[in-house]
Amino acid sequence: MGSSGATFTHTYKGPGTYTITHKALDATGQQAVRTCAVTLRNVAIRGRVLRPADPARGETTSQPLGSAKIEVREAVTQSIVNTVYTSGSGRFTAGSLKPGTYDLFVSSRLYAFSEPAASGIVPIADVGDITGSAAAE
Repeated sequence: MGSSGATFTHTYKGPGTYTITHKALDATGQQAVRTCAVTLRNVAIRGRVLRPADPARGETTSQPLGSAKIEVREAVTQSIVNTVYTSGSGRFTAGSLKPGTYDLFVSSRLYAFSEPAASGIVPIADVGDITGSAAAE
């Protein structure tokens, strides 16, 4: 019969396969050992960038923004770890990221975005829609 309770966490330096050894020791000195492998991979952040609706075009909802630049920055140091651009459908994927927390900065010639446009993003996340506003002339 076993019990549960203690939780152990560990941060790995990068992708790879690691062996984990679990050891249980009871009050009488008897023990059991079990090993298993865990594989860590680089991860991605996905999302879509939108521009505001243009009533002159009959638009009532925000529209996809192609060719927007997305800088992915490590949340603590703010160092740029990846730069990608949106497709014509406004979608982007920033891949090959180590597990961590990231901020996204979006820029476009015609539209303005909050800085950061999204923050505290943990990869393998769909950040959803990021909507800009008309840039000041």
